[in-house]
Amino acid sequence: MELGSIDIETDRAIIWMPNLAGLDLTSGSADLSGQQIELYMEGNIVFRQGQRVIFAERMYYNVAQEYGMILSAEVLTPVPEYQGLLRLKADVLQ
Repeated sequence: MELGSIDIETDRAIIWMPNLAGLDLTSGSADLSGQQIELYMEGNIVFRQGQRVIFAERMYYNVAQEYGMILSAEVLTPVPEYQGLLRLKADVLQ
């Protein structure tokens, strides 16, 4: 899956990846393409990708396996053949 550009805001984040040499977060952005990455975030998360926005308290995502879990989630997302955004709230999303 091609993520494209994402924007993440959170109180705390942990990023696991095998090669940290090319990671520079001082500019406010990083190119993570081609990396095996796992993300864990907690506290006031705002995750934006295109028109999709996820608000959550805790979030884990394994980029390589395309697997994740979101706790206390609210999602605003476009849906094919529907004008506008769908709002979804859940205690747990996988």
